[in-house]
Amino acid sequence: MKAVEIGEKLRSAIKQSKHTKCEICSQLGIKRNALSRYLSGKELPEVVVFANLCDYLKLDANEILGITEADKFQ
Repeated sequence: MKAVEIGEKLRSAIKQSKHTKCEICSQLGIKRNALSRYLSGKELPEVVVFANLCDYLKLDANEILGITEADKFQ
């Protein structure tokens, strides 16, 4: 999966969550410009940051990454 696709999924999840980007940055200790780079697909978050984003937004990391059940066993 491409960084742009991951960014789009994260951006969509943020909209659905009703959390503001500033709130997310504050709660997770992420700089606003870093979050913007993740959401635009210019950069992927580090694994810990990605895990924290998924946890905070109540997302399935596999779904965001496009990993299906069949992919898990290959």
